[in-house]
Amino acid sequence: MKILLSLLSFILALAGPVYAAEPVPEVAPVTLKVTLGKSLRIQAPSDLARVAVGNPEVVDVSLVKKREVFLVGKKIGSTNVYMWTRDNRLTLMDIVVSIDLVGLRD
Repeated sequence: MKILLSLLSFILALAGPVYAAEPVPEVAPVTLKVTLGKSLRIQAPSDLARVAVGNPEVVDVSLVKKREVFLVGKKIGSTNVYMWTRDNRLTLMDIVVSIDLVGLRD
């Protein structure tokens, strides 16, 4: 029994400290398309605490109101945007920035 307890204590010591987990997105990521040089307005269901973008060279993100975010396509490519509400719920969006092919034809 002493050997088992010693082994268990050793394993727990190796595990290190436990950290609080980040909030898990409530649903699968949503994919949004943004046209290069254009903006897209996103309305959140509740007040937002913070917003982060994976690659700020691809899209610019601005929190303009408590529940409103603007995305502006800066460079062709893809990135992701995280939005946390005040009650720590997380929304994840995959963003694809592309050229307006219809506008090029005209």
